[in-house]
Amino acid sequence: GACCGAAVYILIRRAGKKGVHTLQLLFSWVTFGTMFSLFAGVVLPVMQGKSSSFVWPTSLDAWIYIFGVCIFGSMGHLLMNYAG
Repeated sequence: GACCGAAVYILIRRAGKKGVHTLQLLFSWVTFGTMFSLFAGVVLPVMQGKSSSFVWPTSLDAWIYIFGVCIFGSMGHLLMNYAG
């Protein structure tokens, strides 16, 4: 996780120096991170013949925590881009 985070940090800084807008970087991070996570966690085990243990949260509290993590994570990446 730390190596991937460092790689993302370097890519964000390099792209930011080339004039890419921060919101474009955050949108790409969220979109492709979500797509890859769904692929790795849901589709890949099913393709290998295993049953997926993925379950959608049903309680409102769980969704509030999930959206909170997304919001604070996006804010963290926004601040990380402007930190240097």
